[in-house]
Amino acid sequence: MNRLVKDGNAERGKVIFDFTKGSKNIIYLILGIYGLICLPTLENLLITAFLGFGTMYIGVVAFHRLLIHRSFQCPKYLEYLLVFLANFSGMGGPISLVRIHDFRDWAQRKKNCHPYFNHKENFFMDGFQQLFCKLQLDDPPEFKIEIADSLFYRHLERFGFIYHLPVTLFLYYLGGVGLVCTGIFLRMFMAPAGHWLVAYGLHNFGQQPTINKEAGTQGYNIPILALFTFGEAYHNNHHRFPDLACNQFKKGEIDPAWWLILLMKKLNLATNIKTFRA
Repeated sequence: MNRLVKDGNAERGKVIFDFTKGSKNIIYLILGIYGLICLPTLENLLITAFLGFGTMYIGVVAFHRLLIHRSFQCPKYLEYLLVFLANFSGMGGPISLVRIHDFRDWAQRKKNCHPYFNHKENFFMDGFQQLFCKLQLDDPPEFKIEIADSLFYRHLERFGFIYHLPVTLFLYYLGGVGLVCTGIFLRMFMAPAGHWLVAYGLHNFGQQPTINKEAGTQGYNIPILALFTFGEAYHNNHHRFPDLACNQFKKGEIDPAWWLILLMKKLNLATNIKTFRA
């Protein structure tokens, strides 16, 4: 979905420390490590893993395939519910996520772009920049994010963190400080960290069935990661047809996010679904 209203230059700019994002991730990391080392229990780790994978699964469907690419439609109440649940993944607000994604996709479609966009720095430098810094372009593009006109999405963007408070209290009741440290803070760090780690791999390693000759940045498929990334590991497929609801193009490819969309279709809750035709 093209939301670009003003083009820019994707190459010229500088990476600077982002105090808000950087300090937040540092705090999350420290508290998460404290929970892992000082207050570990098997129950806490299992609950943390369940929350992490469950919310990210919904997040892939709600944020990536629904809000960002509009690869299918569903009733507005269901869209709001899915995005509300995805809010607990720790990936950020819906409006900022759409903007960040469009910003990166815009740059990757250029013949050349800053290494920040296509993960071409070395592994450690790229990780530091993605988790603790931001890129300031000399001539940035402008986007029209349509969901920014929604009262619901503006509220979730600004106050979404408030809804983590009752979850925090419930986790404290279940497992004390240790579960809060892992179930909230470690998970909030692992969401962007895991996203970066997967993105780094999918832009540097794996299978490359097709090449987009018009774009300077290419995606790769890493099938072994498909189950854990809910189908997002077929990134070469995604680069080829970014607006599709299903990333599996041939037999043997696994796309769990597509399974949830198929379930909604069977329940007559998903329509106008965009799928691959060879």
